[in-house]
Amino acid sequence: MRTIIKIIIGILVFMIVYSCRKDEPKHYYISDAFKRWTVFKKGSYWIFQNDSTLAFDSVFVKENPTSIDVPSPFSKDNFTLEQIDMSYSSKFFYSSMITLEYSGQQATFYISTYNFGSYMLIASSFDNFIPYYGNTQEGSVYQVLSSDSVFYLGLQKFYNVVSAQHTINKKSLTCWFARDIGLIKVTGENTNPDYSWSLLRYHIEN
Repeated sequence: MRTIIKIIIGILVFMIVYSCRKDEPKHYYISDAFKRWTVFKKGSYWIFQNDSTLAFDSVFVKENPTSIDVPSPFSKDNFTLEQIDMSYSSKFFYSSMITLEYSGQQATFYISTYNFGSYMLIASSFDNFIPYYGNTQEGSVYQVLSSDSVFYLGLQKFYNVVSAQHTINKKSLTCWFARDIGLIKVTGENTNPDYSWSLLRYHIEN
């Protein structure tokens, strides 16, 4: 009799544990590979120069990146997607956000300047940057112009550079990112006023 009771208790415990595990959502996280272009700690900074006016701008990471788990918008899905927010002290660049979509299979890096907010990097499979995305209803076109290339800024040589352009209703933002360095050049067209900033020097906090 005691053996039967132990078996029944064991089955009940197993069912409870299995039920709890089944209800726990799955968590999808932004890959470390994608973060190498986009996520930097407090204390990191970049010194830019305006290519036209020769004015300087210091871009500082104001706070350490903030990560939150965002539930799926569909009630039938039992998972969360990581979102990372960053804020900056700068004349032209004040925030960025990374979000995951499609069950964690696509990462999107969105930056906000004082003239324009734009999707600047979209990738699947870690650092496999998506070359084109078009939304005719919104008049929005995103495209990768180059990937894993060498890029020169004066005498400075940068490796593993990806450049992308996002155009919305004829307003365009073009950015160049170097792996483990971040944004190295940005241009805005039809952004009132147009602008172009190039990196002079930087410090990345480890």
